[in-house]
Amino acid sequence: MSELNYTAFLGLKGTATPVLADVLEKINHAEELGYAGFCSYIREQREALLIETDWCANSDVIMSDDMTTYRQALRDITNQAGFPTNITWPTKPE
Repeated sequence: MSELNYTAFLGLKGTATPVLADVLEKINHAEELGYAGFCSYIREQREALLIETDWCANSDVIMSDDMTTYRQALRDITNQAGFPTNITWPTKPE
């Protein structure tokens, strides 16, 4: 899992490098939630990332092709073959 994946998985912002103990705690919690709960958790993470870029979808902003592709890739996360345990998070354009 890339740093971006860990960061999104842990709900961290910026370039913080996650601590292994934090990763293991989230994984253990996911197991307690079960499959449906873990799917819900991943969807919540996806929604948070979409909300961060909602301003790009305002009628007075021209959304770049990269941002359009990024937002669509976030929406398509649930269609990935490895969902929810082995997903690839898209990289947010600058």
